[in-house]
Amino acid sequence: MLLAARTLAWALLIGGWLGLGALTQAHGPAGWGALAPLAAWLLLLGLAAKALAEQALSRRALQLGLLLCALAAASIAATAPSGAATLWLLVPVWAGLLALASRCVRALRQVGAAPPRLAASLGALLALACAGDPFPLAAHPQQVAAALALVALLLLALSHQAPHTGLQGGCRAGLFDCALAWPSAAQWRDTARWPLWAGLLGMLPMMAALPLMSSWCATATGLAPQALAGLHLAAMLLPAWAWRWLPPKAAAPACTALLVGAACATWASPGAVAVLAGMLLQAAAWGVAWGALLRRQTPSHGTTASEAHRPGGGVGASAGLSAATVLALGALLGVAGPAAWQGVSLALAALASAGAAHRAMSRTRTLKDVTQ
Repeated sequence: MLLAARTLAWALLIGGWLGLGALTQAHGPAGWGALAPLAAWLLLLGLAAKALAEQALSRRALQLGLLLCALAAASIAATAPSGAATLWLLVPVWAGLLALASRCVRALRQVGAAPPRLAASLGALLALACAGDPFPLAAHPQQVAAALALVALLLLALSHQAPHTGLQGGCRAGLFDCALAWPSAAQWRDTARWPLWAGLLGMLPMMAALPLMSSWCATATGLAPQALAGLHLAAMLLPAWAWRWLPPKAAAPACTALLVGAACATWASPGAVAVLAGMLLQAAAWGVAWGALLRRQTPSHGTTASEAHRPGGGVGASAGLSAATVLALGALLGVAGPAAWQGVSLALAALASAGAAHRAMSRTRTLKDVTQ
């Protein structure tokens, strides 16, 4: 039951980027607000997650919320409004359903549950199968609403296995820490972790621009948009699997190398192949950072590594910053097109490199103090 709920939650998360992104490209606003629906989705997702985390939610309340989401999505599918209207109606329904899916996972999860690598992979495959091709989605947005209604009903059925007592809190590193990965002010002071934060934060521009970049790269390379989206998701998730067998201290240098490589690839040539290579390297950096957060090693103070070092800037603040970042990216893409990706990749590489350089200088000073 837990695997099924996790898979559906991850499918909603990744499918939100792909599906809402495709609908936004076809029916969303133009100009600086080109990614406004995605920004609104992130903001509402954060606010809903914050509201649900602040109160104990009984199984009956969880089921009522899922039922309301199913009815809302079914109503949108049945009335079949215009594409733009469907897009804006789906934004709050999708955000609320994803927040409730997180609570369903929280209710079903037991102490010592395995990290959600398998669920993330299965959810990505499900999202790719349903939302990987942007053209059918743009032509039939009511089918997206029908799919949301079905997912809500499936989660409703799974929630019958949840305990009756209320549970507080949201998902740990693995769901919202991926979509809203803003560290706290105190965590930013630890410069040694800047490469990991840069890798995680890269998901926002990466996933927001994926539908647009997939269409552009598909035209230039001849690959189908669904194949490009699948390649991108594989680059994200495969490093998280491989990282179980690699030393934890290698995560920050690996993220730095991948992000610097992404910047170099993007600036090497303005063509689609260079942009695609840069996006894939940036996706791999996210996979390394996320895989590092899922390590089950226990620090000296007795908490797991994922709990000790996962981003903790607060869901509300993270939602606002995430929405602002996506809006800014939409404005940049509207002005510069795919060339805006060069600035994004350079900023992430600079952040990771600054952290790596500061860490190297700190180690050098420590070594000198010891040898003197």
